[in-house]
Amino acid sequence: FIDIHNQLAGALDCDHMHDGLGFLTQHLGLSLRFEQALQAVNPAVSLPYWDYTIDSAHVQAENGGDFETYLFTSELWQPQWFGTADPDLHYVTEGRWAYTKVSTDWNSTHSAYGYLRAPWNANPVEYVTR
Repeated sequence: FIDIHNQLAGALDCDHMHDGLGFLTQHLGLSLRFEQALQAVNPAVSLPYWDYTIDSAHVQAENGGDFETYLFTSELWQPQWFGTADPDLHYVTEGRWAYTKVSTDWNSTHSAYGYLRAPWNANPVEYVTR
């Protein structure tokens, strides 16, 4: 599924995963396929549901509608979830995802640095960045 995402996001004609109105539907569709593959092995497994309306309410109530401030202080980016990123280095340094290396075991879609990233991604860092 990482490979499918990378091929769609790194297609030469356009980024099919992140550009335009398809962002949510493309990611939801890929997540559904992933969940169905997991359920083929164990029907009791399901992906967690993220109710983004809760975050939207927090942005309005606590940050006066300033999404950018909320985004970088959200509990989602704390060590117990997806981890804290170093503000200068931009890679995750705390939590279970700390110092997770980007794969170099790629197919035809990869960056100039050999990482499993879009061909135009000029990020030379070996870790997952944000």
